[in-house]
Amino acid sequence: MLLVIIVLELFVHVEDLRILFWIHLADGLVIAVFVIDFILLAIHAQNAKQFLKKSWLDILAVFPFNLVFSLAERLFRAVAGAEQIVVGQAIAHEGLEARKLAGEAVKGERLAKLSRFVRIGARMTRIFSKSKSLHLKSSKLKSSKLKSFKKKKPSRP
Repeated sequence: MLLVIIVLELFVHVEDLRILFWIHLADGLVIAVFVIDFILLAIHAQNAKQFLKKSWLDILAVFPFNLVFSLAERLFRAVAGAEQIVVGQAIAHEGLEARKLAGEAVKGERLAKLSRFVRIGARMTRIFSKSKSLHLKSSKLKSSKLKSFKKKKPSRP
């Protein structure tokens, strides 16, 4: 019976909870038989030290490894879950940092566009100011040429 239970627990994957319940119940009954046997042997032993040396295999048979391994599995799952939470938080933090940097880049891009308009405006004012000065210079040249032309006009007799 014990061999059947061990084979079923180790090598057969059972998804039906009713069958799994009966397997665990049978396992518990077998362990209970070992515990009763161990207690009876301990009561009838004259020397406790000699009994422990002689029946170490019975102690291993009674020891609830199933509980130890299930606790270890739960601890492992808790640690793995905590690690996933930490990784998720790191990803969320990186996303927030990326969003912040993208916002700063957008602001920088807006400032770059604004500076382009400012540069264009500055160039336009230079062009207008130069064109005004050229216009003034050309108008001064024209007026001076006209004055000189008027002065140079030969007089008619």
